[in-house]
Amino acid sequence: NKADRETPLPASEQGVYTCRIPLESGEQRDINIGVYPSGFNTGPSITDCLVLSPGSSSSTLTCTSTGSPATIVTWMKDGNPLTIDGTSYKLAQAVINKAESTYENVLTINDLLNNTFHHTYTCKVTNVLGYDLRDLITSKSITSFTLTA
Repeated sequence: NKADRETPLPASEQGVYTCRIPLESGEQRDINIGVYPSGFNTGPSITDCLVLSPGSSSSTLTCTSTGSPATIVTWMKDGNPLTIDGTSYKLAQAVINKAESTYENVLTINDLLNNTFHHTYTCKVTNVLGYDLRDLITSKSITSFTLTA
């Protein structure tokens, strides 16, 4: 009925639900479904990527993204998960616009003398609705890059 459709979804009922589907083989398949208020769900999307080389000792890769519910950002180097150790690599995240669920994710690469070869850094943004990713391809000078969809 119309009243049910206009009743706000209580916060206690929002979240990810798992549907378990029995298969003929006897196995089960799980499907996760995000349940949030209308207009709340937006799949993750990377809106901008940028490579900055402020000096000879470090470089900054910036990945700006949107997504609601909140997104999780992971970085990879040459297809492998990047270990953020706080020394060679540092990660910072900031909310740019909370109303529009826009986030800035900054990866700082220190000690470029050990990271100056050709590498592909990938920014992957995920939430319960899916994922988006972008490759930033760095050259020996780490100032050039290419974005791929």
